[in-house]
Amino acid sequence: MLKKSVITSIALVTMVSSSIIQAGAYLGIAAGANQGRWNITDSAGNNVKFGRSSAMGSIFAGYGSMLNANLYLGGETLASLANTGGPYQTFMTPGGAMPASIKQTYSYGLSILPGVVVGQGTMLYFRGGMVRSHFQVRAGNTTYNQTLNLNGKQLGVGIERAYTSNVDVRLEYAYTRFNSVSSLGSSFSPRNNQLMLGLLYKSG
Repeated sequence: MLKKSVITSIALVTMVSSSIIQAGAYLGIAAGANQGRWNITDSAGNNVKFGRSSAMGSIFAGYGSMLNANLYLGGETLASLANTGGPYQTFMTPGGAMPASIKQTYSYGLSILPGVVVGQGTMLYFRGGMVRSHFQVRAGNTTYNQTLNLNGKQLGVGIERAYTSNVDVRLEYAYTRFNSVSSLGSSFSPRNNQLMLGLLYKSG
């Protein structure tokens, strides 16, 4: 799934005609794949790793400025929705062995995007920001359901290409590492890998 998404996204970005990267306010939507990975250290000291991929959609808004003819600096806020749920895995709790699953649903965050124009209408950019995401922990054969809202640090790299003076497309990879948290006597350390294809409308 992820390999097909990469090939399709690269083809879409490189096929569009180019204009000039514009500064100003913008709104955008994006769709792609979210790969969630969860590392668990249970109460017996065992390391359990599992994960799952799902589709993800997001909306975002930001403002960018051209510092000179080649250097760009922007700020962006975003909200994302996914349904990335891992399969049940068995691990040790203080009460004994228990199967449990983790699901990630929605996220929101803020980022800074520095970039450099690498050709007419084409910009390479980087993302650095903070994300807050909603997780649910469910224990098998019980009514246990814990909600976790975790903060994470996000780093990414992408390429953006102007299609017209008001419309850009972008392809981006981002990695997010969330804070570890304890649940069911175990330590959870969620990680995300995302590949997103976005469409931006600029007001300038």
